[in-house]
Amino acid sequence: SQHRDGESVTIVNTGSVVTASAVTEAREVLVGRASGVVERLAVDGGKLLGRVAAHQSWCRAIDTREKPAQILTAGDDGLVRIWDASQSWEPGRGSELTLQTARQVAFNGDGGKLAAVCVDGSVRVWDTNRGGLLFESALEAAGCSIAWGPHGLAVLTETGLLSMWTGLDTNSLLRISTEHFDWPRLIAQTSNGEFLVSAGDDGQVLVRESSSLKLIDKLQFPRIRFRGFAEIDDDYFVLGGSDGLLCWIRRTARGMEVDHEMQVQGLQAIRTISRAGGGAQLMVGDPGGNVVALDDRHRPGLRWQLKGRVRAATMWDGNSGTAVGSKGWVHRLVSGAEGVRARIAERVTSASVSSVG
Repeated sequence: SQHRDGESVTIVNTGSVVTASAVTEAREVLVGRASGVVERLAVDGGKLLGRVAAHQSWCRAIDTREKPAQILTAGDDGLVRIWDASQSWEPGRGSELTLQTARQVAFNGDGGKLAAVCVDGSVRVWDTNRGGLLFESALEAAGCSIAWGPHGLAVLTETGLLSMWTGLDTNSLLRISTEHFDWPRLIAQTSNGEFLVSAGDDGQVLVRESSSLKLIDKLQFPRIRFRGFAEIDDDYFVLGGSDGLLCWIRRTARGMEVDHEMQVQGLQAIRTISRAGGGAQLMVGDPGGNVVALDDRHRPGLRWQLKGRVRAATMWDGNSGTAVGSKGWVHRLVSGAEGVRARIAERVTSASVSSVG
């Protein structure tokens, strides 16, 4: 033990540690090992309080939630497990979330539900608080995009079929054809529940009412393939597509209209867009590994060059974010003093990562 400013600091040599997390109220530290074992150590003295074989191989991540007392672990065996920390740790106590080649995953608005759409056409929804599977359904074709909204869960398939579940049961299903004639790629909902936006390789952007799926307007962009979406405000959003094109679309008295367009120099087809919460700054990425941050006046600022393809990105503030892509790499992008760019990378799996939230 050492003492700094009157606080006791315990240093324990526990051998090879892959990851660790603190449980403040219980004064414990959780340690994940390469063997897949997770151990509970007392902050005071480092005494071993418990051990469980959480995963078959490396335990890569640990997170905790104090109310209710839950522990989340993820391992190289492809499992995410949620443990009840108020009970004794025993094998089998953890709830498992298994995904078979998920195309996209998404949390709902309050984070209480996690949805995934898979290449086998299955749609699954889990309770992230308790870890149980809430809903499962099978589509006629492979799903390609998924989006939560106030009116429910929307899923778009490769054949252009749009499904909306207003509740998590088969009786609440609305289903239509989106009229995309060439590879539907994107589905998104605005947070106020007004619009549902879909886009495909045919250059069409279709805007519908989220509640009824009634078509509001249709915009045509010849030779442009949109992949990215970010909401600016209730009646205003931006799409990212091929040739580095960004297109801002606004609802007016005449319908949906293009507010303005710009081409981000140095980018190929824009694959992902993320907006900093509460601001107008954007982060965009392309398949070539280029990530660019745009300020609130849409001027390109910081740039990062990553190895491999960028499949998805999320922005935390105007100058930092997280990007994921090919070969399992997760990149934390930050800017330091005087605009210095930094990239902290970790390989979390041998396969490509397709979604981040």
